[in-house]
Amino acid sequence: MHGAYFLYKRKLKKGIVWYYKAYKPDGTLSTGKSTGQTSKQNARAYCDNLLQRGFLFNGISISFQSYASGWFSEGSSWLENKLIESSEDSPSISKRTLYQYELSLNKHILPYFGHLRMNEITPNTVKSFRTMLLNEKGISRGTINNVVKALKIILDTALADDVMVHNAMRGITSLRENCSTRDAFTYEEAVKIFDYKWQDKSNKLLMLVAALTGMRIGELLAIGKDRLHEKYIDVSLQNFRGTLISCKTKIGRKVPIPKLFIG
Repeated sequence: MHGAYFLYKRKLKKGIVWYYKAYKPDGTLSTGKSTGQTSKQNARAYCDNLLQRGFLFNGISISFQSYASGWFSEGSSWLENKLIESSEDSPSISKRTLYQYELSLNKHILPYFGHLRMNEITPNTVKSFRTMLLNEKGISRGTINNVVKALKIILDTALADDVMVHNAMRGITSLRENCSTRDAFTYEEAVKIFDYKWQDKSNKLLMLVAALTGMRIGELLAIGKDRLHEKYIDVSLQNFRGTLISCKTKIGRKVPIPKLFIG
């Protein structure tokens, strides 16, 4: 029975501990894992028990749901490792991106892949997933590409950790996005904006500034006295779910204040 794995010992500070490498379906060995046992006989019994229960090679039995659930949540090992790469001046991942990844996982990825075992996920499975999002859900190509980015992070990690024996993202390229030209407001649309009977004057002001400057709503909500100058607005932050973060492009800019609001 032990032909399904390879045992070897390592000398640690606490003494000799036996490790094992499982033979994957393709005949190669997985990365080494500790049995926690100090004798070869006990280590072999430990591995035989894993083999009987179908857990010797994780990718054969573990479901995507159990592997990926909470992947992008606060306190997850992936996020902790990602944050280690950050510095105060240069975060490795923005709060907006993290929120979008977590939303993609819970709303789209887990409902589709959750019941599958890790090694049942193939490039064709991923392609079928994209087709479903596009044709059945009516999701835009750009959004689908972002959802697949979140999925790729999980599957690439599974491949690197020997939870999967094949690359499920092999040959998967981004969907080509439809190029659309954004037109300016027509005269009639502009008249409607300016003539609308706003009950809340602050909302009216925000909409007028947005219409005349092209600023995003999140950027408008981040304006403070220190960023409001005589003839321009210093735009380097945006309000995202109540927290001030860097702008989407991460590049600040100065937006001229329309003469309508000066004086």
